[in-house]
Amino acid sequence: VTYTVEVSMDGKEWAVAAQDKMFDNIVNSPVTQEVIFENPVNARMIRLVPSRVEAGTGAAAQSSPTYGVSKFSIIE
Repeated sequence: VTYTVEVSMDGKEWAVAAQDKMFDNIVNSPVTQEVIFENPVNARMIRLVPSRVEAGTGAAAQSSPTYGVSKFSIIE
């Protein structure tokens, strides 16, 4: 899965904080993965927007537009 990380203060206007990030082999190896932003980010909300999903894996195999994250942490 390739994705973009977007952030927002109000949930209406979103800014790209990181893009072209990838969950490598997430189905077969669901290990903790880190996303490090190039610059500090101030936000109240964060979302991951899938941009490419490999056919036959995860939600794509179920023909579903929904994706999940089991745990999410912010490290300052």
